[in-house]
Formats: sequence, C-alpha cells, structure tokens
Amino acid sequence: NKRKLSADLIALAAKSEAERYSGARWIILILEQMIMAERR
Repeated sequence: NKRKLSADLIALAAKSEAERYSGARWIILILEQMIMAERR
C-alpha cells in the first residue's frame, strides 16, 4: 500500500503549494491596490 501513501503525500504537497500560491496572490493584489491608491 506504499503507492497510495505516496499519492496522498503528493496530493497533500500540491494542496499546501496551492494554498501558499493563493496566499501570495492575495498579498500581491493588496499591494497593487495600495500602489494604485497612492498614485491617485
């Protein structure tokens, strides 16, 4: 049952990677909004 374990690990890694990516996108979005507000 080793194959299922590694598949679960890959899925878990992909999930945390996606969460970290969406978090980074959120921060970039906020920074862009702040920059736009300052330019006005």
